[in-house]
Amino acid sequence: MLIPSLILLAGVVDDIFTKKVHNKMFVACVVVATAFCLLQGGVGQLGLGVLSMLTAFVVITPMVLLKVIGAGDLKIMLAFGLASSWQDVLGVVFFSLIWAGVFGLVKATLDGKLVLVFKNVGAMVAKRPVDTLTLNRIPYTVPLFFGWMSVLVNESRWL
Repeated sequence: MLIPSLILLAGVVDDIFTKKVHNKMFVACVVVATAFCLLQGGVGQLGLGVLSMLTAFVVITPMVLLKVIGAGDLKIMLAFGLASSWQDVLGVVFFSLIWAGVFGLVKATLDGKLVLVFKNVGAMVAKRPVDTLTLNRIPYTVPLFFGWMSVLVNESRWL
């Protein structure tokens, strides 16, 4: 639990302070995750980690291609996947979508742009062009971290 949590937390800190997830930080997280796998269960555990990494790639890549989230969020989830399980990856993605919606609505409300959010949603439903200048953006590493915390609490692993 500690290493996957630290990987996501490192991504949050990097993303909040620099507005991106740097490649050097990603590589460092992959090295730490690889060492963690090898110490936890050897080559077999590393194989499971690679499977989890592949799960993260398959699930998150479409969101990156649709420009819902950035490539840095994919990178941090690849490192997280290596240090955790494919079930954890799916749980984090599920809960992160919920957290992103909550954070986005709160941020839009605080910025006085809640009406614009609903107008953009209406435009998407009606398949009209969306005003990309007024899109509400948040660093997605934060919902990913909260998604992980939700997985831990939901499964009582935080005790």
